[in-house]
Amino acid sequence: MEEDSRPGTAEEGPRCMWCGTLLRDEEARRARRPVCDKCVRLLMSAGVSDEEIFGTRPDDPGDPYP
Repeated sequence: MEEDSRPGTAEEGPRCMWCGTLLRDEEARRARRPVCDKCVRLLMSAGVSDEEIFGTRPDDPGDPYP
């Protein structure tokens, strides 16, 4: 049986919480929620706050994404 060669199907790892793209190591480690560079640019240009994009501080009890 042949392996599926489509991008992202054979690889596992952290994915962007906004679009589902497989993230590089530096993208996955920079924030609380994993977000790819493309989504960061799009969301920031749309006026979305950092807290909405990346989540609140880990010690914030009001964060819906623990």
